[in-house]
Amino acid sequence: FEAAADYWRSTLDAPGVLTWAARDDTGSYVGCVRLVLAPLPNAQHRGEVSKLLVSRAARGHGVASRLLDVADEEARARARTLLLLDTETGSPAESLYRARGWQPYGFVPGHALRTDGTMGDTTFTKPRCDSPAALVAFSNVPSPRLRNSVLGVSSWPTNRSSRPARS
Repeated sequence: FEAAADYWRSTLDAPGVLTWAARDDTGSYVGCVRLVLAPLPNAQHRGEVSKLLVSRAARGHGVASRLLDVADEEARARARTLLLLDTETGSPAESLYRARGWQPYGFVPGHALRTDGTMGDTTFTKPRCDSPAALVAFSNVPSPRLRNSVLGVSSWPTNRSSRPARS
């Protein structure tokens, strides 16, 4: 846990990196996403989606999709016309990206170290050019700690034992 806390403390104020967090109706954090803006002059059109994380309890309720939407919306507002991301091959996240129209453009075996110490394969993806992501309007609440925005996830129930119906 301390290693994760140290990582977030050291990166929240990184230049060229935007971070959003999603909270449930109790105020608990249930997810986050980062948009890393390429800093080089010849890369001003690019951004990388990273650290799209959703707590296990909040998965399956649209949190990841909403976070991905807000990162996409911000990228468009900043004229970042090419977004890239990488994810563990065969993971539920890879399925989410494919369902949202992202297509693989590369694969690297043994690219990332998993928390259990084994090596995981990585798939690199980008949005399909002919299928732009739908933009969703959010009511963003400024958060000085996160520098960017905190998204409310009102569809997530306060009572953790019940799951809302899928729409």
